[in-house]
Amino acid sequence: TYLNGEYWGIYNMREKINEHFIASLHNVKPGEVDLLELDGEIKHGDNAKYIELREFIEINSMAVNANYEYVTDRIDEINFIQYQIAEIYYNNGDWPGNNIDYWKAGDGKWRWILFDTDFGLGVFDPNAYKYNSLAFATDPDGPAWPNPPWSTLFLRKLLDNEQFRRKFVNYFADAMNSVFLPGAAVSHVADMAAGIEGEIFNHRQRWGQSVSSWQTSVNRMKTFFTGRPGVVRNFIMDEFDLPAVHEISIHNDHPARGSVRVNSLVIESPDWSGKYFQDNPISLTAFAKPGYKFDHWSGDVDSGEPMVFINLTQAASVTAHFVAAGPINQPV
Repeated sequence: TYLNGEYWGIYNMREKINEHFIASLHNVKPGEVDLLELDGEIKHGDNAKYIELREFIEINSMAVNANYEYVTDRIDEINFIQYQIAEIYYNNGDWPGNNIDYWKAGDGKWRWILFDTDFGLGVFDPNAYKYNSLAFATDPDGPAWPNPPWSTLFLRKLLDNEQFRRKFVNYFADAMNSVFLPGAAVSHVADMAAGIEGEIFNHRQRWGQSVSSWQTSVNRMKTFFTGRPGVVRNFIMDEFDLPAVHEISIHNDHPARGSVRVNSLVIESPDWSGKYFQDNPISLTAFAKPGYKFDHWSGDVDSGEPMVFINLTQAASVTAHFVAAGPINQPV
């Protein structure tokens, strides 16, 4: 960036989080948007529906399914779970009592917006990957900052519900078996760093900083992603009293004929494996492609049903079998 010909360093341009930003992404009118921050403070629109929902959660047990369903009728449950998982996994120390925006449009559901996570990924602490941010994000009596009781209310109350808790744990495991895999995450950090590395010397010189401190921060992020999965799995087992983690291997005899979904992950490859928690059943679903049909599961699951649930008590291996849907003499 240059201002009037003077070098000003590297800048990241991004859209301002406001009603116009939301409208442009979600095909709604800006005037319909209720955009709030922190504990229901208004950035645009109205907060009455949010205050009503917050008060309901405060005084009612989410272990009662009717109460849980009342809440999930008013929030985008999967968005909320994935948002919480990201913040917890990154160990964002400037959250949840800060940097929290959420919105709805008209009679739609509340959704949360991920932003400003620069206190995460261990940039300021090489041992941050060891921190139990799950306990931090569910603390009922945190300090005024950064995790006061209002900021942990929704998650800790919803976790009292067995159905929500099962989804939360499985979505967390799905993330650690995909986007948070150390190889994938470290590679992403390396790619992002490589994109600006050639300009770092000029940028750091402009602001009186060293190139070595930038490299230290990059290395800390890589260390964070490498060490994080094991400790987070231990936090989850401790928090929810789950006895163990086991690996499941999924095989597909004909990937061209169909795919397998493990919870929220769609597996297109012939062989895949992931780690999941005992006593928190996972779902396997087979999807046939046009011209084919699912036939059966084999291995540690013996079923002709396309959707099955498994409680892993040890390592397991399962194969999905797909066959042609046409007459028996149709070429496959």
